[in-house]
Amino acid sequence: MSECKSVFCDGKFHYYMVNGVERKEPCPYRKKNLLLEKLSLLEHVQWSEWIRYMDKRAIHGETTVEFTNGTWNEWLRKASFHYCDLTEEEKESDRKFAREVLALIKKEAQSKKIDVVKEMDRIEHEEFMDEYYPREEAK
Repeated sequence: MSECKSVFCDGKFHYYMVNGVERKEPCPYRKKNLLLEKLSLLEHVQWSEWIRYMDKRAIHGETTVEFTNGTWNEWLRKASFHYCDLTEEEKESDRKFAREVLALIKKEAQSKKIDVVKEMDRIEHEEFMDEYYPREEAK
């Protein structure tokens, strides 16, 4: 099985590393709710990292993982998959949590009368500028 790292989606393509090789594939969600899919992908990545972390701890005897009927092995298998390779049913499980995040963001934005899209664009622009055009330290 391949292991994906550093997933990024710009709405047109997915960029990621598979076994040390950079890959770029057309985004299958281009016409879907892109923010929901980005958050769902993030949810899957976070969950996968947690599963691998707990598995390493169990291997080293730092914790025990007790599941029945092969659930843990099934989770380890799913954790090795890229979000795009999951079944629609599996993706829907991640979307469930992503929808909760979107609802929370919407509620907070409404209570503070914030234009979420404009604010996210501003933050994304600042992060881009900081990463690619770092400010000189004041002397």
